Amino acid sequence: MSDKAKPEPTPVIWVFGGGITGLTVAHECIERGYDVYLVEPSEDSWEAHLPAVGGVARTQWAYIPSDEEADAPGGPITRALPFVRHPAFDYTEREVIDLAAALPRGAGATGWKEVKESLASFSKRLIAATRGAGYQSLTVALTAPLPRLVESEAGATIEPSDAAIEAAGRVRAAMAGELHAMLDFASEEKDILRVEGMSGFRFEVRVKGRGIVPGEHGFRYFPGFYRHLFDTMRRTPVLQRGDDRFGAALRTVFDNLVSTEATWLVVNQQRTGKDGKPEEVERLVNFPRRPPQSIQQTLTLLESFVRELGYGAQDVTRLSTRLFQYMTSSTERRAGEFEDLTWWDFIEGERFSDVCRKHMELGPEVLGAMTASESEARTQGNCVTQLLIDQLSGRKLTDATLNGPTSVAWFDPWRDYLVYRGVKFIRGKLVDFEPPSSDAELHRPGVLLPRVIVDGHTMSKDNFDTGLRPHFFVVAAPLTAMLDAPEFNLTAKELDWGMHGEVDVPEDRLQHAAPHVGYGLARKFRAALDRVPDVADSPQLKLASDVDALNDWQKRLADSETGRDVGLGPLRHLTGVQYLFDTNIQFGQEHTLYMDAPWRLSSISQAHFWRRRPTGIHGYRGIVSVDIGSLHRPTKVTIREGVTDELPGWQCSPDQIASTVWEQVRRSVAMDTQRSRRSSRETPRDAAQVSPAAQRGIDIEDNGELTPSCYHLDQNIVFRRELLSEEAEGRRARRAPRDIAKNLSPYLINRPGEWKLRPGRLHDPDHRHDGYELQNGAWILAGTYMKTFTRLTTMEAANESARHAVNAVLHASRAPGDRCMIWDPEEWELPDFAALRAIDSKLYKDGYPHMVEILGLDSIPEALLPQGLTVRPEEKR
Repeated sequence: MSDKAKPEPTPVIWVFGGGITGLTVAHECIERGYDVYLVEPSEDSWEAHLPAVGGVARTQWAYIPSDEEADAPGGPITRALPFVRHPAFDYTEREVIDLAAALPRGAGATGWKEVKESLASFSKRLIAATRGAGYQSLTVALTAPLPRLVESEAGATIEPSDAAIEAAGRVRAAMAGELHAMLDFASEEKDILRVEGMSGFRFEVRVKGRGIVPGEHGFRYFPGFYRHLFDTMRRTPVLQRGDDRFGAALRTVFDNLVSTEATWLVVNQQRTGKDGKPEEVERLVNFPRRPPQSIQQTLTLLESFVRELGYGAQDVTRLSTRLFQYMTSSTERRAGEFEDLTWWDFIEGERFSDVCRKHMELGPEVLGAMTASESEARTQGNCVTQLLIDQLSGRKLTDATLNGPTSVAWFDPWRDYLVYRGVKFIRGKLVDFEPPSSDAELHRPGVLLPRVIVDGHTMSKDNFDTGLRPHFFVVAAPLTAMLDAPEFNLTAKELDWGMHGEVDVPEDRLQHAAPHVGYGLARKFRAALDRVPDVADSPQLKLASDVDALNDWQKRLADSETGRDVGLGPLRHLTGVQYLFDTNIQFGQEHTLYMDAPWRLSSISQAHFWRRRPTGIHGYRGIVSVDIGSLHRPTKVTIREGVTDELPGWQCSPDQIASTVWEQVRRSVAMDTQRSRRSSRETPRDAAQVSPAAQRGIDIEDNGELTPSCYHLDQNIVFRRELLSEEAEGRRARRAPRDIAKNLSPYLINRPGEWKLRPGRLHDPDHRHDGYELQNGAWILAGTYMKTFTRLTTMEAANESARHAVNAVLHASRAPGDRCMIWDPEEWELPDFAALRAIDSKLYKDGYPHMVEILGLDSIPEALLPQGLTVRPEEKR
């Protein structure tokens, strides 16, 4: 009898990082039958045993503090603070039996005293927070003591004894009684499923209710050309109430996207006032994000839009000519010329009128934290091209947002689905790399192993049995974890300061997440690899081109202008603030761009799109979320009543940032509901109804004060603190935020010549699905800092980069089946221009300029100038 061929062992994928990139890697690998472990250091706000997912995009849950806890009592707007941590207690069988036996002896019993102190501290903070916010009830849930099972060496499951289960029930009842006594509002007990782990029991207190607000880094914006992200969202089912499995789910996360109707631009215009003197007024200009139905409608819409913005015919013709030139340029020309050119130089920004020139220069900073004179032409040109195609394509989703808080509508269902499929989530952090053991059967010689910290302990090397079955390690950590960038990360000394109140660091950052930033993984990887002995038959194990590219980048970054008060290096400070209101905010179903705001703002009324709109019991009814594209430009800031100064955002306290941003947007938000609705009715949907009058912009009037009740500032912005009052008997010292110390999530921009220096390889179309290059034979880097066809640092780039990483795994393991789909935006442009792009490819290869330059089409704008006028010479901006 012949022996059957032994089946190949299933590869194991370790993913380090729970952001969009890490989740996408886990999603693609688990659907292909791999064993997947995802390690993330941040703790979930509600499920303390699980890691938080979503990275910088996840919801930052916060609570409305009392006056005692507030940063600046009596300030104009109360700042929401990071949510109260949840106490949890873990016991072995013996410990839970001993604790139950100690209950009759009272509060002083060994073990029980610590439990009461933890519950009392938690209850005190919770009561202070909710009473200060004016709410009198929350739901407090104490989890059931579900046993945590573990398998013996023989494979049998070890279950806790009946005595331990009975003891755990008595301990839980005692804890519930303590909570009832400590809290002066109703308590509710619920059973919550736990994860498997070490043998024993876990008790956890969970709180969710009134006065808890969903903050965020910035609002989620989904353009219609996000093909990679939308594909994954369509394959992420949402478990509905009554479904017994995900296969029965009828909705996907993609169904939680809601289309916006238009984009509003807030612009400043000059006009003559009633007294005959010139004055500056703000105007709202509506640009519908729906495809025109005819050429005449297109021309009419363009004419009206341009006139309201104050552009001239020369501006329109010049911009149209430059866009035509870009959209008919070949891939070869874009790579060879435009990657080393700024967008400003490509469009010849100096030749536009004053108004148009300002918008061309500063418009990209509103959404992308970079001006036209800084951004690389190919990146900016691709983005503009795709937005134009969205406008013409008639897609159902041209611009979209989510129908709920980001984690609720997207990341929580995504994690639930991955858990259902078998992904193991571990709350831990990758801190270093170490050589394999000398046991060649257990560990593959020459391949580094991760050093992972879980619950304060280092995971054993035996968990990574690279010699027994294939292992691949995907590092999907943020750029700040890969580099040593002190300008944007917390040092050990600053972490210590934070514990003593001198640096305002969120508590979860201090206790769980902060060590995962700023520890130079790229440097540590190269250092560890250099210590590993050479493997005679595998010289490629010494290769780590992507890691080396990051280390080279680190050297350039050290000489770059990346200081917190400069903001002119490749890492920028795109952040956000949310304003919460006691009333509904009818601010339209659209994004708003504040083209002339000093800090380059954009906003959206979030709750307007949510399926479950907040009511009074939530502590708020309306939310306006504002993104800040620039913090380094000085603007008028109120220091105290009657005193102002010109300051950049980096020199402001949280209250000053919130008040200044609100001052820049409040007149727009303060438009009354009737006017907002009237403008929507005047926006035509039928081509025959289009007219300049219907597209007329609206003068913004201040129709009374509309003041937020609370604000939330991105928790990744860390503030220095100053002493307000000394510590006294029975009172702690009071400190308040002074100015910004660090940004834990900087935004990477593409400047000319820098994209080609990024790590990661992108193959030609015939080998596109081979993925990134393996580092040390088993490691792959992934993230928005890697090369992607998306090019711009976005959620789409995060998803695409993950696909390149998974394709590297599939290519290396010679896995059968389909690779992850990769879409290059430059292959999804207008097919009408395909022939012209092919002609330009031949022209470029033969050393000729673009046909627009050969035919002199770029001189048309000058021909439209009135007789006797000349083009403005270049001048210093």
